[in-house]
Amino acid sequence: MTNRKSIPPKWVPASFRRRIDASELAAPRAKIAQELAALSRELGCYAAAYRRGAPDVARGLCFFYRAARLTPSQLHRLHASERRLPDVVFVAYQRPLARFLRDD
Repeated sequence: MTNRKSIPPKWVPASFRRRIDASELAAPRAKIAQELAALSRELGCYAAAYRRGAPDVARGLCFFYRAARLTPSQLHRLHASERRLPDVVFVAYQRPLARFLRDD
């Protein structure tokens, strides 16, 4: 990975961008961006790239947003992306975004 700072994905609403702890996300790279775009298009969801082995954070994307429910073939596609970029874990989020109801 590079030393570039991780930032919330562009699909995170502006009103929540400051609330998100993006430290577990993979730093932006062209290959990761291409894979995220392909996953989003092919799976019909939003996708995020996490650093493999990164510790969980209290206010990461999973704190605010619900993961997508993927079919076995969609999950196979996501895992294929992870094999191509073994230092990244991809997570699919529902489109449209579905928030957890929390006092944040």
